[in-house]
Amino acid sequence: LLVVDPGLRTEADVDLTPAQVTVGNILGRVVRFEDNGPVKGAKVTLFAGPSSPLQTTTDSQGAYAFNNLRAGTGYGLRVEKTGFARATRQPITLNEGQTVTADFVLRRTSD
Repeated sequence: LLVVDPGLRTEADVDLTPAQVTVGNILGRVVRFEDNGPVKGAKVTLFAGPSSPLQTTTDSQGAYAFNNLRAGTGYGLRVEKTGFARATRQPITLNEGQTVTADFVLRRTSD
């Protein structure tokens, strides 16, 4: 905070460059165990870590992405889709500028 009284001349050295943002990405693909085909519409939840909780859904190719996450440790992912067994991966460490690929293979349930 810089306070200047009216009529006085004040000088200050101020660095106005943007602060460095430490972010990374976690992305991957969700496929079926039986034939390696994509699992469309699977719910992917980022349930632990500095940027959690977040949620997304896989696209028609089974792909998902969480972008611009804060770098850090302890990230956890969970994938769920009706008719398939739930899958979890933890811990995931995300370093500054890194893209971590976390693919999942889901097995059908007997239900």
